[in-house]
Amino acid sequence: MFDCPYSLETNAAYEKWRDRKLNAYPGKAEDLLTEIRDPVNLTKREIDSIRKTVGLANFALYQSRGVMDKADLVCFAAQLGLNRIVANPEADQYGISTLRVDSIDPRPRYIPYGNQPLNWHTDGYYNPDSARIRSFVLHCTSPADQGGGNRMLDHEIVYIRLRDENPRFIRALMHPEAMRIPANVSEKGILRNDTVGPVFSLDRCGHLNMRYTARTRSIQWRDEPVLDLARQRIATLLEKSDCIFSHTLQAGQGLICNNVLHARTGFTDSANQARLIYRARYHDRVETTPHS
Repeated sequence: MFDCPYSLETNAAYEKWRDRKLNAYPGKAEDLLTEIRDPVNLTKREIDSIRKTVGLANFALYQSRGVMDKADLVCFAAQLGLNRIVANPEADQYGISTLRVDSIDPRPRYIPYGNQPLNWHTDGYYNPDSARIRSFVLHCTSPADQGGGNRMLDHEIVYIRLRDENPRFIRALMHPEAMRIPANVSEKGILRNDTVGPVFSLDRCGHLNMRYTARTRSIQWRDEPVLDLARQRIATLLEKSDCIFSHTLQAGQGLICNNVLHARTGFTDSANQARLIYRARYHDRVETTPHS
């Protein structure tokens, strides 16, 4: 039985894990890219490369030589252990959401379906624990004419920076009532009940999850001074951490991750070049070596 590095009672295990994590951390986004020949028939080398990369930064980039449709994307993810897809009302029969600007109605109800900047968040921060999103895949069929770049920050790095500064930050962020998301109500009724839960939590296998959004509307934080300070420190890290990766997905490229913190810049489409992204979310996570 291993000592959990995320327990505030086990400094030795934490320090060993932290040092290993930071010493092996990649330097640039290009270090996280794996080329794959056929997305529906991954080789052992390709699978091992993606798993190893996710083990370093909780996300990996890939470049597919073969064209991927939605059925191919489902098959690709399954080869990496992602099978339990989490569909939302905007998803299709595959459980996949198509992220693009609607030429008929360019003012979407939800920001990911528009071209405005998308602030820092983890996917499904508004979901209850029973519908927790532990991983997702973004696959680019076509990039925008201008902009649309992604920024990624490993949530384990945020945990390390906060814990090293003040372990009380972690305790406040792990409180079961740290963050509340009010119900989503429309003219049709309640689309989603309100949800309350921690920012950092551990799953049954001891993996660290993060539930977070940088948005300020429709968010209710627990009234606690230490939590307020922790939130300020997270905001600072999201502005200037040296561990933030930036990458604009090109045609045939994708991002697969264990629901890291991410953001998107605004973008502009043209008549000949419009951004088209497929997004698949999962209950599963991309497994690597334990606490790698």
